[in-house]
Amino acid sequence: MQKKILKFVLLLGIGYVLLTLINWQQNEIREIAGSTYEVPILNIIFLKTLVILFGVLIEWRRVLKLFKEGFSVDISLLVLSCILIIISIIPQNLWFEWVSIATYGPAKILQGALSNYLINVAAGIVLMRSLVKD
Repeated sequence: MQKKILKFVLLLGIGYVLLTLINWQQNEIREIAGSTYEVPILNIIFLKTLVILFGVLIEWRRVLKLFKEGFSVDISLLVLSCILIIISIIPQNLWFEWVSIATYGPAKILQGALSNYLINVAAGIVLMRSLVKD
């Protein structure tokens, strides 16, 4: 019983730290974007990495299993997670520059910050599922 409570508290703590870092990084990016046009790409990559880690945290049981039993790679899911990570790492303003005319459909969806965060969370979940099979 105490082990379960300890796991729960530890997971909540890690989740809280991740969400705090995500919020802090978002505010820093907004501050930089308010003063200059270009936000350093490292800030964006750091933010998106934190969101991917949040997706990994959702699959915490697989993380424990990964450390206990090792990993067994599912190539198709690994490729999917890599594609999701690549899609989500590209900053939203670049989607508009690359697609330029299309401000609707898939291009419009990828321009939103929330959809990018959801893609990052999904990438973290799929990444863990690709490394540890049930």
